[in-house]
Amino acid sequence: EVLIGIPKSFSIYAMTICDPNDVDIAEFVITSGIYAMGVGNLMKSASNSSLSYVHFTWTPQTNQIGLQELCMIGFTE
Repeated sequence: EVLIGIPKSFSIYAMTICDPNDVDIAEFVITSGIYAMGVGNLMKSASNSSLSYVHFTWTPQTNQIGLQELCMIGFTE
């Protein structure tokens, strides 16, 4: 649940089931974003080399009440 004017932050993770020394996630592409959402850089987990993630920040506005859609695709090297 989100509240108008209250910042929300979250991360979305993706895991590669291949050897991360051979195949790695190189990029996340956002195919459907939320207006005025901040998107961080692609990061690697410090504790698990198979995990990559992107951090998001968003402050919902009055006109954003209701369902919002965020779609992204992860690409390997």
